[in-house]
Amino acid sequence: FLMQGMAVLRAVRPIDKATAVGTSMAIVALLSFILGHLIYLFISHMTCVYSTNGGCLLHASTIWIAGGASTLLTALSAAGSFISSKMQPDMDEPTTEL
Repeated sequence: FLMQGMAVLRAVRPIDKATAVGTSMAIVALLSFILGHLIYLFISHMTCVYSTNGGCLLHASTIWIAGGASTLLTALSAAGSFISSKMQPDMDEPTTEL
């Protein structure tokens, strides 16, 4: 959350900071807690060797895929934050500063 929050604060106009932070945190939360949860449920389902009553009791040795997925998602998040932090803000609009 912190990485995306800092990138948003740097990338938007001062007048839009509050709205941008709220919107970006909502999007990050939705992606993290819904899409991310579904990705890891899928990985768990695909690597399950033995299950009972809907719960996996034994995973295959390919469970390293979860670590790889975490690394990939972290790298994508870092790249997106880095790119957005390097974007130049539009200075043509007036600010609310006195």
